[in-house]
Amino acid sequence: GRRRLPNGSRPPSQAQVQQVRTQALSFSRGVRSHGVPNFPDPGSDGRIPDPATAGVDQGSPAFQAANQACRKYRPPYVPSNSAYDTWARAHTGGGS
Repeated sequence: GRRRLPNGSRPPSQAQVQQVRTQALSFSRGVRSHGVPNFPDPGSDGRIPDPATAGVDQGSPAFQAANQACRKYRPPYVPSNSAYDTWARAHTGGGS
């Protein structure tokens, strides 16, 4: 029989991956058009890689303005500005 994935769920269908990727791509393009030129496109799994790997500071004013402007396309795993700020405060010990 088919082996189950560890979490017991089926992998997303190709259509689901495509839908996720289309939305993520709209978000990536929107963020770039709002002044964050190196924001990464989603990968083959449909997910946007960690923006920090492309040198994007999610706490920067430019990114936060773009994140707000493109929020209708923002994937659920990309934090809102307030969520990111809360995380950053907890992980940077007060920041700059």
